[in-house]
Amino acid sequence: MPLTPGSRLGPYEILQPIGAGGMGEVHRARHLKLGRDVAIKVLPTELAADRSRLAWFEREARTASALNHPNIVTIHDVAEHEGTTYIAMELVEGRTLRELIARGPLPIDRALGLAGQIADGLAKAHAAGIVHRDIKPANVMVTVDDLVKILDFGLAKPLPTDGREVAGPTLTETREGVIVGTPHYMSPEQLSGDPVDHRSDQFAFGVLLYEMLGGKPPFDGPSMQAIISAILVKPTPPLRQLRAEVPADLEQIIGRCLEKEADRRFPSTAELGAELRRCADRRTRAGRGLVATLRRPAVAGTLAALVLALGLAGWLRSRGTERRWAENDALEEITALIERGDLYDAYRTALEAEKYRPGDPEIQKMVARITLPLAVNTDPPGAEVSVKGYATPDAEWERLGVTPLTLRIPYAMMRWRITKAGYEPFEGAPSSGPALMDLASGLLLDSVDARPRGTVRVPAGLLEELPEAPLPDQLPAMMIDAFFLDQYEVTNRQFREFVAAGGYRRQEWWPSPIVREGREIPWQEAIDRFRDPAGEYGPSTWELGGYPVGEDDHPVGGISWYEAAAYCAFAGKSLPTVYHWFRAIGQDQLSDILVHSNMDSDRKAPVGRFKGLSAYGSYDMAGNVKEWVWNATGSDRYILGGAWNEPTYLFKHLIAQDPWGREATYGVRCASYPSPPGEELFAPVTPRQEITPLTPISDEAFGVLRGMYAYDALPLEPFAEREEDFPGYLREIVSINAAYGRERMAVHLLIPRDVAPPYQSVIWYPGDDAFLLPSSDSYSSAYLFDFLPRGGRVLVYPVYKGLYERAEPWVRSPSGMRDMIIRWSQDVSRTIDYLETRPDFDATKIGYYGFSAGASYGPVFTAVEPRIGASILLGGGLVPFQWRPEVNPVHFAPRSRTPTLMINGVDDFLMPYELSQAPLLAMLGAPADMKRHARLTGGHIPTNRLELIREVLDWLDLQFGPVERAATVASAGPEPQ
Repeated sequence: MPLTPGSRLGPYEILQPIGAGGMGEVHRARHLKLGRDVAIKVLPTELAADRSRLAWFEREARTASALNHPNIVTIHDVAEHEGTTYIAMELVEGRTLRELIARGPLPIDRALGLAGQIADGLAKAHAAGIVHRDIKPANVMVTVDDLVKILDFGLAKPLPTDGREVAGPTLTETREGVIVGTPHYMSPEQLSGDPVDHRSDQFAFGVLLYEMLGGKPPFDGPSMQAIISAILVKPTPPLRQLRAEVPADLEQIIGRCLEKEADRRFPSTAELGAELRRCADRRTRAGRGLVATLRRPAVAGTLAALVLALGLAGWLRSRGTERRWAENDALEEITALIERGDLYDAYRTALEAEKYRPGDPEIQKMVARITLPLAVNTDPPGAEVSVKGYATPDAEWERLGVTPLTLRIPYAMMRWRITKAGYEPFEGAPSSGPALMDLASGLLLDSVDARPRGTVRVPAGLLEELPEAPLPDQLPAMMIDAFFLDQYEVTNRQFREFVAAGGYRRQEWWPSPIVREGREIPWQEAIDRFRDPAGEYGPSTWELGGYPVGEDDHPVGGISWYEAAAYCAFAGKSLPTVYHWFRAIGQDQLSDILVHSNMDSDRKAPVGRFKGLSAYGSYDMAGNVKEWVWNATGSDRYILGGAWNEPTYLFKHLIAQDPWGREATYGVRCASYPSPPGEELFAPVTPRQEITPLTPISDEAFGVLRGMYAYDALPLEPFAEREEDFPGYLREIVSINAAYGRERMAVHLLIPRDVAPPYQSVIWYPGDDAFLLPSSDSYSSAYLFDFLPRGGRVLVYPVYKGLYERAEPWVRSPSGMRDMIIRWSQDVSRTIDYLETRPDFDATKIGYYGFSAGASYGPVFTAVEPRIGASILLGGGLVPFQWRPEVNPVHFAPRSRTPTLMINGVDDFLMPYELSQAPLLAMLGAPADMKRHARLTGGHIPTNRLELIREVLDWLDLQFGPVERAATVASAGPEPQ
């Protein structure tokens, strides 16, 4: 019967509807005798006559009523009244998890607390032999006190008493097109119709927790088919690329829940809950006493001084549990954090442990390795200094003290906030040596309203030579006076003010002369070219003189260099020069800024939405839109920072484009100069591109150079770290002894599933963008090599010195590069040593594949290592660095006899054909018929991936012979795209 307010259902009076779904309608009701409000669930009228639905409904009541747990909704009654079967259950006041997530990702600690309760409730059900099979945000209620209640056991099934698994709901178990289950949260075995057990709920739980932290489910698509395909085939997108502050151990827990193979998940959900509690405990410990422990008096250089600064409150806490942790687990935890590259958390954890192990030499040694002393001074003094981790932009600021201040800080990026009454606050993330020196030498604070509105101050200082720019682009050192830079990119709303003020009618704002194809053209003729698609004056991304609705705060895009310069003049400012733009970043190339910036995505975002913060307080200098700067090179103008749809690799590269270009990715931010900069800063910039001339050296002299790469063949002592399944291949991670310094080196092996050993293998060396990432759990530029294991060859990825978990500070000076290249070469050779010990690898068919920097160093590696049978250099060439003779490619390339394929884009601005690519090809010592140069469509990274794949695979087939597929394919995954 239809239920309306006032209807009677047995002893209950219906008060109001609460909600409805495919499996039932829910009403608020009151027990007339007990006066207790409950939730009444009934089948919809149109389904009540369906016996299968009725059976399902009654099974839910029986299943849930068998469970008694604070995180599972309580069933009070199941009964029938005048033909209507209903369930009376606990009324939960609150919101569904779906409603909470709709507001945005949850704070990490809250998500952990809720997830722990969900896991506990599921563990109770699983211990009782019940699998929920429909865990999703809509089936989890959260009360105002953050108490979790798991709802809707309508799809639950008990495990048979003999322990066999239960067949899961499949896409064939449908009625009127309704899938039994919710595709986003269904495990691979559910979608495939295979038997399920408690581990299927773990998969759904992993999706749920990923969504709580990331704001969206890990597997999605425009259609149900696309969602199902993503769950079955695609690897889990790294959560920390979506939200960098998620702890690595929490991401690992989620990743284990989302394993495609059920037996790789947790043996029990109770164990999953225990892991979550350990993760929460680690965060609690790490959060205690940060500020006090960061303080360091100038006269004290030991950790004991930091402990004393905690004061009496630290001694009043209960110390038993924490002392046991410090004595038994702390060193292992600190080591793991350092290995993962979480130096900030490692430092905080070490200081917490040192309170219970004062003077412990092992902890002091760890802290000394990852910290450096720093003085913080301001002009005027007496400013409050606060910090938080760069990876946690939404965390609370934690006070360090008042300037002048002396501390020790970890080798990790931090966000700094410096405030003083009557002065504008400073907020930035200095990480390079010069930027940190700005803190030490005395940061000048601006009086309130003393700087242009919406700008940040960039202090005066020396902009050092820029080896971190693309290697051909060596800029000279320049002294830069203090200036102001827009905190954000110019928005559509701001550019509309320019248009409304007559920006396309008033010639005085436009640079002169206006030149096209070497010819100065009249102003009006030029202006008529700057129209939107409907013919109105304005950016190419606008229409009828207006920008898309809702994009007021998006950065303006689709403007030429001339329009950018005119806007800045209208605003009373100027386009920054190349030198000022690089000075404003104030972070080296090992910057975390890219993790928090809008790059390598599918759309631009409102300014400031992403939290990529530069040294001095500007946002979005990496990504969103590229930013025009003043300087020319030839007939082009520089445009810096990369765009939202470009790889992170381009962030700090000197890119020049046609100043008339009006791509959607072309935008602007402006600079203000208190005093006019020197004319040399505005002059055309022609990066030094002279290639060191080849001066032949004798074989004897080369033998001396070659001797620097030798190492003792000490035992490898390999250790299998872990195995992981990916579509089409298995990832093995092993560690071996490096060739130097008693260090261990991880080697990743991506092994195809459908090829019988012995395997052909290819050693990969990445571009410099890999040095921007803290963990090897997610590779940089994987699309450039992940086709190799799917194509039948093992991709071998050593974690090179300074890369990923082995990150450490080093200087890109000639001597610094010499030391690192020798180490990298030894890493390659040591990897080959390991491959030779494995009978499942063919030691005569080992290739090398290097990208960008890896392609430039490649001839050094192949000249030193004769066991490499084929080489592929992608995006390489000779570069005009001040090489030390010991690593200068011009000495090594002629002695590389390895068959070599060079692949370059025809429009590669970074490695020009005449100056870089062709000279290297000519120098290579392989016979002419053993060298090939493939020039493909695109720039530094070829745009046609299929062309790239074809060239690489054809070359390897030619040198090693085609691979033979195994007769039985376990799970080959998708073919290369």
